[in-house]
Amino acid sequence: MTPRPKSEEKRMKIIEAAINTFAKHGLEKGTISTIAAEAGIGKGTVYQYFQSKEEIFEQIVYVVFDSMLASWTELINSNLDPKQKIDLMMDYTIDATVEMINADQKEQFSMVMEIMLYAYRNEGKLQFDEILQKTYRILDPIIIEGIEQGLFKDVNAKYVSFILFSFLDGFGLHMFFQYKHYDLDELKKTMKTILLRGILK
Repeated sequence: MTPRPKSEEKRMKIIEAAINTFAKHGLEKGTISTIAAEAGIGKGTVYQYFQSKEEIFEQIVYVVFDSMLASWTELINSNLDPKQKIDLMMDYTIDATVEMINADQKEQFSMVMEIMLYAYRNEGKLQFDEILQKTYRILDPIIIEGIEQGLFKDVNAKYVSFILFSFLDGFGLHMFFQYKHYDLDELKKTMKTILLRGILK
């Protein structure tokens, strides 16, 4: 029998069901059966799209990171100058994190962190190198553009991109636990002063 063509809409429905399932029940208790029930489909249908929970873990991370990168890519491709782009990227990091907290998406955020820790503990089972490298290098064009325009120091774009992304990512993480203790406008101002001082001429 010829296999049925796979539907991208159904694949995304399964991923969304998996995100909700793992957020509610955790990685261990969230099973293929509970994902199927959440999606309103049969367990066998899930296996038509994903061979294991690990494969679903990978796709969740890809979907989450791609969603984040889409907003950044739009900013990178804008007509703003490189300093303005990084400036707005910092604003976006804080605003998006607070929005997630206020929308009560802490469980989903925790679930992604769990998957990353699972990947660390089970080295070789999950492959995130491609998406992580894509994420780390997304700032390269802004840094290179800034150097060429004489706005930034002659720095190594690859390493500056990694450092900036790591800072913004870590900053977002700690915002989940501490943002109520700080004035957001002052946080933005201080962050920009510290980070941009290192690369601006």
